[in-house]
Amino acid sequence: MLTFGLVVVGAFQVRGASQTAEISRLALQVNRPFLLVTELVNLKEQSVPDPFGFIVEADVALRNFGTGPADIIDYIVVADIYDLPPPDPDPDYDAMEPNELNNSVVAPNETATDKIHAIISLGASDYEIVQREQRRIGIHGRLRYRSTGDQVLLDSILLVAFPK
Repeated sequence: MLTFGLVVVGAFQVRGASQTAEISRLALQVNRPFLLVTELVNLKEQSVPDPFGFIVEADVALRNFGTGPADIIDYIVVADIYDLPPPDPDPDYDAMEPNELNNSVVAPNETATDKIHAIISLGASDYEIVQREQRRIGIHGRLRYRSTGDQVLLDSILLVAFPK
């Protein structure tokens, strides 16, 4: 009889631990980060010797609209020149080498402008076409981040921006 009582108590403890684990898992989903690209900042143009002609660079501003911190696992950023209106980018991000960060955490409600840097070199003729607004510089990519656990919350965000 005593052994049976211990088995019943043990079963309730396992069930309670299972429910606690489920509640913890659901809490992580509620307190998850939610990163969005809000703008391009620190846009710089620089004339350099040939064959490059001009370097255009910008920082990508990310805002964490979630309630938990976001830990950026890696990112890919691509800058190119596009016709107007720009096509939807359809690259194979899995074939590209991702970049990693040392300072990878974005706190809730924080806007980070020092995480992702985009750069493109243009020849003089392409730079002139962009200046005349016949084509635009487009920046897109993939951003993978997670919450405080190891689970990847969002495998990709498409960053699309066309600075003037």
